[in-house]
Amino acid sequence: MSWLDALTRIEDLEDAEFDAQLVAEYERRADVAVSRPIRFSTPTFKEYETSELEGCGKNSFPAFSITAGECGLNCDHCQKKILEPMIPATNPAMLDEQVRQLVDTQELSGFLLSGGSNKKNEIPYSRYMPVIEGLKTDFPELKIAVHTALLDEPRAREMESAGVDTVMMDVIGAQETIEQVYNLKRPVEDFEETLAALCSTSMEVTPHIVVGLHYGQILGEANALDMVSRYDVNALVLVVIMPFYAKPGTFVTPETTDVGRIFLEARERLAGQQVLLVYPSANRDAAQFENPDEFIIDRKPHHLAFGIGPHFCLGANLARMEMRVAFSEILRRLPDMEYSAGGPQLKPSALVRSCTEMRVRYTPERVAA
Repeated sequence: MSWLDALTRIEDLEDAEFDAQLVAEYERRADVAVSRPIRFSTPTFKEYETSELEGCGKNSFPAFSITAGECGLNCDHCQKKILEPMIPATNPAMLDEQVRQLVDTQELSGFLLSGGSNKKNEIPYSRYMPVIEGLKTDFPELKIAVHTALLDEPRAREMESAGVDTVMMDVIGAQETIEQVYNLKRPVEDFEETLAALCSTSMEVTPHIVVGLHYGQILGEANALDMVSRYDVNALVLVVIMPFYAKPGTFVTPETTDVGRIFLEARERLAGQQVLLVYPSANRDAAQFENPDEFIIDRKPHHLAFGIGPHFCLGANLARMEMRVAFSEILRRLPDMEYSAGGPQLKPSALVRSCTEMRVRYTPERVAA
């Protein structure tokens, strides 16, 4: 049975459209990867436990921002919103105190240090390095990752000396994207120089390529892959652009086939490296869903909130029943409920968005005397 035939037999994919040529290409090249192990990473945004797998706590690997919610670039694809869920640590003492507290109370296994960039796409981490060194001395098992932005070799060596374990950076391969999306006046070469500086150290280097970063268009991804393939990186992360961070109408979701071809190309160019795919825009795939950002309760094909295929959520039916009961009762008791202030306020996330506030108005139900 071909891969395409197998896909069409999955009930949850019965309405999905596949690029037959691309699926065939994946199948032809499958033998190359048969013996290679697959690593699965569990997210930390939610605590969960099954008979086979137990996730770590939500605070076991948090992200800290040294600039709180501020960023000098205010890139079009993010508009600083990606900083909102991070824990502010605007001075080294604040970081030190919060990390030590989490070690004592939340079984902290590590953390990400990040922040908003300045106008040159640089983040001033130097004053935090003594704290990092102290934390690694007192808690040697603590895993510390840093989102570096652009830097030179001396600053990369400074991070290495402090004990940083993993460094991450976005690799951009198109000058137009740097200038128009990032609002930045730096050449493509500066991104490769940063990658080279990081790879000259003993730290694990995990570059990210955002597919569709140029307003949803494919532009520069191939060049970014060329840059990454020239260095001995620990892993490559492919992130599909998330239009819900941007202003409405400025971005489109990349075509599924284009994303698939980039993933295939990455797998070939980095044959000995790990390639990870992050796809939070799956439910907003414009190639699969008409009006992908609108709430359409009877939309088909079905969304992927409960997973798909053999990994379909075992609790899906219970969750559907709970939602059915909850919404039925709300509508029965509050039939005239409506938004009072512009709709729900959503907390952005690279994995799952959540509603932090939703103000409504309604006529209170009368209570019998």
